Amino acid sequence: MTGTTLRLILSLLLITALVLPSTGCIKLGKLPWQQPTANTSASSGAPAQSMVGEQAGQSGPEAPTPQGSQSGANGQAGQSGSQAPNPAGSQSGAGAQPPAQPSGQDSQVITKPGGVAVANWIGTWQCGSYKMYLDQAGDQVTGWYEHENSVIEGYATGNTLVGTWTANGVKYDFQLDQSTDGKSFTGHYRQGSSGNWIGTWSCTRISTAKPPSKPTASGSQSTTPATSWTGTWQCDQCKFYLTQSGNSVTGWKDNDNSDIEGYAQGGTLVGTWTTNGGNSDIQFNMSTDGQSFTGHIRGDQGNWMKFWYCVNKSSSMPPAKATALGQPPTEQAVSWTGTWQCGQTNLYLTQSGNQVTGWRSDDNVRLEAYSTGNTLVGTWSPPSSGDFQFTMSSDGKSYTGLFRANSSGSWTVSWTCYRTSTAPPPSQPPSVANWSGQWLCGSWGRLKLTQSGNQVTGTYSYQGGKFTGYATGNTLVGTWSEEPTYNPPDDAGDVQFNMAADGNSFTGYWRYGSSGSWAGTWNGQRDQ
Repeated sequence: MTGTTLRLILSLLLITALVLPSTGCIKLGKLPWQQPTANTSASSGAPAQSMVGEQAGQSGPEAPTPQGSQSGANGQAGQSGSQAPNPAGSQSGAGAQPPAQPSGQDSQVITKPGGVAVANWIGTWQCGSYKMYLDQAGDQVTGWYEHENSVIEGYATGNTLVGTWTANGVKYDFQLDQSTDGKSFTGHYRQGSSGNWIGTWSCTRISTAKPPSKPTASGSQSTTPATSWTGTWQCDQCKFYLTQSGNSVTGWKDNDNSDIEGYAQGGTLVGTWTTNGGNSDIQFNMSTDGQSFTGHIRGDQGNWMKFWYCVNKSSSMPPAKATALGQPPTEQAVSWTGTWQCGQTNLYLTQSGNQVTGWRSDDNVRLEAYSTGNTLVGTWSPPSSGDFQFTMSSDGKSYTGLFRANSSGSWTVSWTCYRTSTAPPPSQPPSVANWSGQWLCGSWGRLKLTQSGNQVTGTYSYQGGKFTGYATGNTLVGTWSEEPTYNPPDDAGDVQFNMAADGNSFTGYWRYGSSGSWAGTWNGQRDQ
């Protein structure tokens, strides 16, 4: 083959390669990353087409697309899972830009399928006067906002959350950007899905605990009945003083003067416990009878560390928080130490800081209380129990007070007491069983007893019997007497009863006169 012939063949091949594309046999299109963006119009002037044939800027439930996250396998941009609302509205050339692809360097993150890291939005956020409650599953974020009980739906990518919040049927777009330490976020919102932002958000995380469910209507509780957290709760060696207003609960703990703030729904309280400038999450669960709760605490996220079991000591309004540990609020505390004359009985009180303890002379009932200003609130027990509230006069020489049983309902007893001594009072004697009431005693008939302090008197059915005795601990010793003479040795003698631990029965012995062996048994069962 000559050189001329070879050059002719090569020229024909080159011409063929240049002509074939125009015949439709081979058509080279743009690669996926060369598709026009929402800001680039096609040659016809129509909106740019996405890889799946949808119009760029189409509004609706498609999730926002992180930049640079197109899939090389099918050309769909960042599509995964159930779709959150597209808050930007995707108007061509307008609206919020989709968030940047996550860097994977966030300090508090959730890893979704595929290993992509997104910020953790779970918890309670304080946004001015209102709180925002968010929950998260992968990159999907849902929740609610206290203002108008609005609903939040969004999509998280990296440290950014974009979505919608709906209040009274009106939808708003938002875009939130979480700080690198995960403790706050800033953001914008606007009505609808286009136009300028009309407001800003700046919120601080106050809890990383899973938030409560959204109430069923604005300002109302959920379908689970509310439980009252107001009152004083004994938690081992410390007390919680809680006050509830609607769903909001605030309070403090006495041993370290720490603050408690939370949200109550049904029998659950979630919130924060702040002490020495640090925040911890709390979650309390109330018992069905409302008389106790169990609780957990943890630091900034992580596992629950501490378990609490707390018992309701009083449901009355608790004292205000002390301004410093062991100190009362703004008012100067008064001294409750001394002896107080309350009608026919004495009240003996001893004060240490804000803590006041004491006892009552007629029935040996014990009192435990907390003093703030000129007010003393606390509980009394046993054998029955309840709460009280005393208010001291300005001269410190008297007080008025209210009592009630079982720490609930209306106040049933009012007192006015006068100080007879400021000296430290005597110590409380050992606890004395309550013998007052009626007892069924077999052949002895019905025994009716009345107790005043340690002194017990009564009558019983057999032979017009009479009883007088002295109680100490669970033991009652005394004398019996009967018709016709009511005198020993034939018609009177000694008796000794021992109360059961539950206070509902006793066993005992009797004899003629005051010496010799016991003549028989005397047992009783409490009737009323």
